[in-house]
Amino acid sequence: RVTLWRNGRSSKVDWLGGLLAMPKRYMVDLHHVVARDKYIANTHVATAGGAVASIVLAILVHGFGLHNRLLGYALLLVTAVMFVGAVFVYLRRLNPPARLSKGPWMRLPKSLMAFSASFFLVTLPVAGILPEHF
Repeated sequence: RVTLWRNGRSSKVDWLGGLLAMPKRYMVDLHHVVARDKYIANTHVATAGGAVASIVLAILVHGFGLHNRLLGYALLLVTAVMFVGAVFVYLRRLNPPARLSKGPWMRLPKSLMAFSASFFLVTLPVAGILPEHF
């Protein structure tokens, strides 16, 4: 096989175009896989969407120190949505179907809940719900 590959001609590869196209291809493939099961599709939207939004907002609020009440409430909302999605992931993994990967992935819901609950709690003062130095 290797000798056959070496006999072929090299071709130009658009590295930048390929790298830029990768996120869209990944998201489309991921959507097709997740959309097969409606329960997990909705759960995935809540969990993954909440995770992405909370990471971006956490960087703005806690990383850059933009302690704005509106951003604080937005971060509280998306971490709560992520937590609810993680609870549904946890419930799904109590008696997982045979097609689900097990092993280390069984810890995923707990990690997602810990992340979302932690950022929810540290954002309460930013939103003005708790005193600033609570």
